[in-house]
Amino acid sequence: MRSPKEIKPVIGEMVTLSNANNLDERAHKLVKYETPDGGQGTFLKYESPEQNTARVTKQVAPILRVVPNPNKGYFTVSISNASDTSCRLFIYNMLGIMVMSSSIIKEKISLINLNDHPSGIYFIKCISGDQVLNQRIVKQ
Repeated sequence: MRSPKEIKPVIGEMVTLSNANNLDERAHKLVKYETPDGGQGTFLKYESPEQNTARVTKQVAPILRVVPNPNKGYFTVSISNASDTSCRLFIYNMLGIMVMSSSIIKEKISLINLNDHPSGIYFIKCISGDQVLNQRIVKQ
């Protein structure tokens, strides 16, 4: 086995280092870095076999807003950070019966009127692509 001093890897190249008995073999990646004051250097970064080499993008969870809650029958619904530009909105009563359905557009505010329905608890389900958002509302 070559010693680490003999290894001259290229930036980004994978290097395998092992102990004398080859019991602890690990893959490392040579990474270049810059310090805030302009200095540069390199280091070996350990990469376990479980690590995914693909970049992970952080997704922001969609938000369903219902204002005011509780309400007297009129309220606004808006959705932000959804994957699709619009979503399908369903409103169910406590018995699970759908009392209303509508489409709302992402980042827009929709006015909902439940004045024709009795006071109580209702459930809003918003389906946007493969995402489902639920919200409980109270009509006084």
